[in-house]
Amino acid sequence: MDERARITEAVERYLREGTYEPDHPAWPGNVLDRARRGHDELLAALAAEVRRRAAGRQHAAVPLDLDLISWTRRKLTPMVNGLFPEVEREAVLSLLERSVVFLTADNVERVLLGQMWLHTAWSLANMYLSSIDAELLGPEALSLLGLSEETTCYVSADYFADQGRFNDFVIHEAAHVFHNCKRHTAGLPETRRREWLLDIEFKKRETFAYSCEAYGWIVEHARTRAERITLGQDYAAGVHRFTDEVLDADEQASIVSEACESRNGWKAILRRCAPPKMTRRDALALLTQGAR
Repeated sequence: MDERARITEAVERYLREGTYEPDHPAWPGNVLDRARRGHDELLAALAAEVRRRAAGRQHAAVPLDLDLISWTRRKLTPMVNGLFPEVEREAVLSLLERSVVFLTADNVERVLLGQMWLHTAWSLANMYLSSIDAELLGPEALSLLGLSEETTCYVSADYFADQGRFNDFVIHEAAHVFHNCKRHTAGLPETRRREWLLDIEFKKRETFAYSCEAYGWIVEHARTRAERITLGQDYAAGVHRFTDEVLDADEQASIVSEACESRNGWKAILRRCAPPKMTRRDALALLTQGAR
C-alpha cells in the first residue's frame, strides 16, 4: 500500500471510529513531523466532514443578546456558593465564568481545529451533528449534550431547546470541572491533602454531576423549601426511567432527596460523593506497606 493510500485509510478510520495511531505512522517524516501532520490532517478532515453533513441544517437558536460570561456566572453562582467557603468563591467563579462554550455553526470548525486531543474532537463533532439532527460519524458515536475537558465545558445548542424537567447540562459539565481542575488553576493555595477544587470519589463523579444538575434545576424552579422537597420527591420517583448503567438509581434518588431537605443541599451532595475518610489504621497500613 502506497503512502497516499495509507493516509486515506487512516483518515477514513478516524472519521468512522474516532480511532487513530498515536505516532501516525501513515504520514512521512520524522517522529515530530508525523505527529504534527497526522494530528492536523485528521482534524482538518473531521472539520470538512462535519461541514459536509451540516449543509442545509440548523441547530436550536442561541439567543443573540446572550452575554455568556455574565449568564454563566449567574447560572453557576448558587452551586459555587453552596460548595465553597466565601473566601474562595470569587476565584472559582472567575474560572468558571469563561468555561462554557456552546457549539454553534459559528464556532464549531474553530473549536474542532483547536483541539489537542483527537478523541475529544471526534466526540465534539458528533455532539454538534446531533444538535442539527445530522447523521453521526459512526455506529459507536454517542449523541452527547455536554462534554468537559479540563476547565472547558462544551455544551450542545440543544440546551436552548426544550430540555425537560431536572435537566441542566451546563451545571452538569461545570460540576465535572471541580474534580478535573487543581486549586492552583483558580489561584487558590494547594496542600498535599487539598490538591483539587473538590475531592470527589472517582466512581461517583457522574453521580455527583447528575445530582448537582438535578438539584440545581430544582433550586432554580422552587420558590420555597416545601416546593423544593416536593420536586425532589418527583425526581426520586422518576429517576429510574433515565439513569444508565453508570448510575445507581436508588442512590441518585436518595442523594437528591436529601439535598432538597437539607439547609445546604450542595454540601449534602458533596458529602455523599466524597471519598471515604481514611482511618488511622488505614494510614498505618499504607505506611507499613511503603516501608517494605
